[in-house]
Amino acid sequence: MSATWNRQISILFTDPNGVGFIDLSESAASLNIGFTVERNLDTEPSTMTATVHNLNRDTQEKLSMVKGWTVELAAGYGNSPHPFYLGADSSDFEQNTNVIFKGSVRLVRHRREPPLLATDIEADDGGDAAGRFVSRHFPKGTTVGTVTKWLQEQSGLGAGNIAVFSEVGNTEALPNRIKNGMTIKGYVMDELGDLARSREVRVSSQNGEIVVLKPGVPLAGVPITEVSPETGLIGYPYVDNEGILTLNHRLLPNVFPGSPVTVKSEFVNGDFVVERAVYSGSLWDQDFNVEIEGTAVV
Repeated sequence: MSATWNRQISILFTDPNGVGFIDLSESAASLNIGFTVERNLDTEPSTMTATVHNLNRDTQEKLSMVKGWTVELAAGYGNSPHPFYLGADSSDFEQNTNVIFKGSVRLVRHRREPPLLATDIEADDGGDAAGRFVSRHFPKGTTVGTVTKWLQEQSGLGAGNIAVFSEVGNTEALPNRIKNGMTIKGYVMDELGDLARSREVRVSSQNGEIVVLKPGVPLAGVPITEVSPETGLIGYPYVDNEGILTLNHRLLPNVFPGSPVTVKSEFVNGDFVVERAVYSGSLWDQDFNVEIEGTAVV
C-alpha cells in the first residue's frame, strides 16, 4: 500500500451565513494536525477533537472567533486533499479521502506545547439539535410524516432521509396517522429517538443531516467497502456473543456509520453495517486509523 505513507488532511471552517471561511487545506502539509473523531448511529452528538501546530499568529486570532462556525475535516491516504464531501451519490466516492466529520465548533484553545504553540479545536455534530427543547400538540389524524418533518425543522438539521419514517409505516403495515393525538414535549432528538424506536428504526445526525436506518440495513446508495488484510486490516476482527463486529483498519474512504462493509479475514467473513466509527491519526506521528463496530446485514 504505497499510499499509506501519503497522509492527507483538509480542514475548512465556514461562518453561520455560509459566506466567510478559513481553509487550512492549502497549508495542511506544513502543519502538524492530529485528530480524533467519534461517530455513531445514536441520538447523542458525534464529536471531533483536533490539535493543530505551527499556525501563525494571524490564523490563530482568526480561529479564536469561529465558535459556532461549521468545521469539516477530511482525511485519508491519497495524492492530494480531496474536494469536501458532497453526498452519497457524489464523485467524492472516487477519491481516497472523505469528510469524516462535519459539525459545529464548540471550543478553540491556544496553548504552549514546548517548543510550539498548539491550537485545540472541539466540535460536535448534532449538539444543537440535542439541546433544543420543543413543545407542541398534534391532533388525531396527523400523519407521522408531519410530526417527524416538524421535529426535523426544529432540530436545525438537514432532512436527510427522514422520509424513511413514513416508508417504514407503509412497508411494515404500521399506522401512518396518529389515532388519539400526540403531545411532543422534550428535547428534539430524544423525541425523534422515541418515534424511531416505536417504528423499530434508528435516528442520528450524520454530517448535519438526519439519517434514519432500519437495524441491519445500510444507507442507500453507499458503495460496499471491502475490509481484509490486503486492504489494511490491523490484527484480527471478531464478533462477540451479542453479534457486534469489532475491527481496526487503516483509514478508508466511504466508511462511516450506516455504510456497508464486507469483511474477509481468517475468522470473520460477511457483510456488516457500520454502527460506530472512531477515526484517529496525525500527519507527523500516528497513522490514520478507523476502529469500527458493526452488525450483520439482514
